Amino acid sequence: MKKLILAALAGAATITPAHAEGIDGARVVARVGWETPTVSGAALGDVYKVGQAVSFGAEAGYDLKVSEKVTVGPYAVIDFSGVKACDVGDCLKVKNTYGVGGRLGFGIGEAGVIYGK
Repeated sequence: MKKLILAALAGAATITPAHAEGIDGARVVARVGWETPTVSGAALGDVYKVGQAVSFGAEAGYDLKVSEKVTVGPYAVIDFSGVKACDVGDCLKVKNTYGVGGRLGFGIGEAGVIYGK
């Protein structure tokens, strides 16, 4: 669980080299990850792992400059996965994950921008 939280925090805050005049506009990002989907049981808070697999996908968004050093913008993401787990003839499979959200960017000096989702 600690690794999952650390990975989420690392993904949520990224530092990207940029100059103040180039921090807005459209963007597309390739994504690769490792997933372990879980299913929660009703009794005693049980959590069952569905399986593990590499996932890949893309994120697309648009950043809008709202001040000299601040940007905001929406994004959409799709990840593809091949996670599958079978037990006594019953199978669970995770195909795709979709998401939308927003991000906020702050210019740090002349050489970079830090983003948070």
